[in-house]
Amino acid sequence: MSLAPATVCAQEIPAVTYQVDVQQVLVNYGLTENDKIIDVNCPPTVTLYNPLVIMGSGADVLEKQGFALYTSNNPFDQRTMLTDDARSFAGQSLDNYDLIVVGGPDHNKYTKELIDRGIVTYKQTDEKSGLVLEVAQSPAGHTIFVVGDTAGYPYHKKDLPLNGIIPEKYAPAAAVATGTIFGLLGIILGKLFTGFGSIWDKILNFVMGYFTTHAGEVAADKEARAREIKVKKGIILGITGKEMLIGLFCAMLFAIAFLIADRLELLPSNILIYLLVGGVVSVLHDFGHRLVAFIFKVPSEFKFWGIGTLIMLVTSWLFGTVFAQPGRFLIDTDEAEEIVEKDTDVKKRQSTARNLALITLAGPVISFVLCIAFLPLLFFGGIAAEIGLLGFSMNLVTVVYNLMPFKPMDGNTIWHWSKLLWALLFVPVFLFFVVMTVFVF
Repeated sequence: MSLAPATVCAQEIPAVTYQVDVQQVLVNYGLTENDKIIDVNCPPTVTLYNPLVIMGSGADVLEKQGFALYTSNNPFDQRTMLTDDARSFAGQSLDNYDLIVVGGPDHNKYTKELIDRGIVTYKQTDEKSGLVLEVAQSPAGHTIFVVGDTAGYPYHKKDLPLNGIIPEKYAPAAAVATGTIFGLLGIILGKLFTGFGSIWDKILNFVMGYFTTHAGEVAADKEARAREIKVKKGIILGITGKEMLIGLFCAMLFAIAFLIADRLELLPSNILIYLLVGGVVSVLHDFGHRLVAFIFKVPSEFKFWGIGTLIMLVTSWLFGTVFAQPGRFLIDTDEAEEIVEKDTDVKKRQSTARNLALITLAGPVISFVLCIAFLPLLFFGGIAAEIGLLGFSMNLVTVVYNLMPFKPMDGNTIWHWSKLLWALLFVPVFLFFVVMTVFVF
């Protein structure tokens, strides 16, 4: 799509009355009545006389493709399509023309200027996906039609319980501080009540009961006697049925926490997206741990973590930022430490310690790779941008929280093996997390 310079002579452009059918706009943007449409003074049909188009330099794929589809059905003079750096056309201010402005203030510099001047009123959104349609009047009485993806507007997490006490921009920092304090308290409580953690295991074992333990073992034992097959504890890479159930439960809790943080309506589409992305994030992170532990033949287990769940739900509700996880990956430290202590060869002892660090590091590395993989979706707009932002934020939270240097987080093992490596990993990722939560999430 070529954009014309602002030096075109007005007399060269044929006079035209341009009718914008709002319903057709939605169709071309791939939206329906069930999608979130933010309508600000927008009639069913917008009439513009000799209009100019101001295309945002940061317009995402949804905005560009939607506009291109609409104008292919409703031809527009290419000479009247300008960049958002233009402030005049044919020697006159843009205030003297009817305008179609594509992109919100984060995607279009001219939209931001119109907001700063008080001409356009919609400047921040409580919605993570949808389309904004606004009709306003310039000081000279000309019509301005703004159309943009909500991704082009600053996101405002509405109705945070502490909004009147803590400014919203400081909420992410408060979430991090709260999560860290709760995590440390969890360690203290864990030492005071060492037997409490086993209660969950007893309950879960009771629920799983006959079908996943006794029945499975009996069947496997009979098969082993018949065919001389060795009975295995796990199903895939040593993962047991109980761990799979815990993983599914944790993925659901993780998704719920993000739904709470984003203050989204509990629509089936929202729940499905959050569950699927949360499941992918949780499963692949722990798959990384399990795979490396399986390679190094180190006993490990995935468990539900009560303190982590509490931190996650508290930070998501109070601050609109998720900072924790409901599950934790544990290495059998007693057996691993016994291996290290018994090994009189210094090089082998160091190798074992390194292997333990690599096992714990595998999860955060996979989460960070997934974080970067989801990032390009942000530039497509619409549902793709929503999935991209969700996958990006979930994985980033997973990386940062798991690299915290206290038990039972992955960072604790890395910290004890190499404090320098831990600092090189944690500090930049943590700073990146703070920046993203303040300016993007």
